[in-house]
Amino acid sequence: MLLPDIENVKIAYEIYQEQKEWVLAEKIVTSFFANNKSNKDESSIFLKVKLLNSLYNTNVFAIRKMARHILHLNADNDLKSGKIEIVEKIANLKLEKDKSKRFISFASKYCHFHEPHKYAIYDKFALRALIEIIGSPNKKMGRDYRTYFEAIKDLKNNLQGVSFVQIDRYLWLYGQYIKKDKKSYGVQEALIKFFNREVELCKKLIPRENKET
Repeated sequence: MLLPDIENVKIAYEIYQEQKEWVLAEKIVTSFFANNKSNKDESSIFLKVKLLNSLYNTNVFAIRKMARHILHLNADNDLKSGKIEIVEKIANLKLEKDKSKRFISFASKYCHFHEPHKYAIYDKFALRALIEIIGSPNKKMGRDYRTYFEAIKDLKNNLQGVSFVQIDRYLWLYGQYIKKDKKSYGVQEALIKFFNREVELCKKLIPRENKET
């Protein structure tokens, strides 16, 4: 296992602060969710779903249906207590007839922005970084949020004083760094330019045992 250290996490924070558009998006979403914690009003939920989907590209096209779905879950108590099951409940949206779709990236972000210190964000870049770090991953990580969450929690526990927010930023950036030469993987263009410009700084994202000697 190639564990990152505090220095890796600090470098990720430094790089993240240079991504002004993402910093602004995070600030907007964090503020809106903090001021609209309740999930008992459909219009409020709708705005949260719309905002999150727009700024974080979560690919939820049935915005109103997702808002009504969350409303009917009565999720407030589960969110406050940090229940992991609520992520999967939100993620599994029935679309039409017997068809449903799993919006796990959206659901993890929706829960995270309600309770940043209780839920880790799931996305393909964080998953890719986690697989790189663990080395021989549990295959369920890509299909089951609890398994993914427990792996990140273990990582967090090895880094005393580091929050889920800091771990999320690190994994998101390291995952994109790993895939920076794979255009088909959807790495942010602005980040590719940054990685190519700040080569030595970005190498410091790599866990120590995995760095070139």
